[in-house]
Amino acid sequence: MNSLKHLKEIALKAIIQKSPELPYPHSFVHNYTDKTEGGFIRCIRDYMKFVCPDARVDRIGNKGVFIKQIDITKNVMGHQKVFDNSKYVPGTGTKGIADMSLMWTNANGMLIVWSCELKTGKDRQRPDQKEYELKTKKAGGHYSIVHNMEEFINQFQELNNKIPNQTKLF
Repeated sequence: MNSLKHLKEIALKAIIQKSPELPYPHSFVHNYTDKTEGGFIRCIRDYMKFVCPDARVDRIGNKGVFIKQIDITKNVMGHQKVFDNSKYVPGTGTKGIADMSLMWTNANGMLIVWSCELKTGKDRQRPDQKEYELKTKKAGGHYSIVHNMEEFINQFQELNNKIPNQTKLF
């Protein structure tokens, strides 16, 4: 089954369960898309809200900001001169950090910490993102690159069914 269609069905069931007297519940279901970053994030948040309501789902932003600054001065003759002092200020967070962080206790009682990098269109993993992936895995976390909701759901289900490692740490 198409994952976006499946998500719509889950959302519709949740709306009907929450408000059974609501007329036209179909009209309250979002038109989900995983083609844009914003749409993809909405899909993931809603999916997790419906299938794992106790999960912690965080969108992590580390983009810089563009500060537009135009200065206009007049000389003694009255002529105006325009100076463009606009600049880009890079983000101050960890370089390469994943787009989303998810945490939940799976069906086997195991805490899952998952860093999820979202890639839409022709977007590819950068070197600093590869370094962050290695650090996350070395620390015992899970890291995935997902391109669409189908991949996200498959990887979520795989992690959700994971059996805890029985070895003792101490």
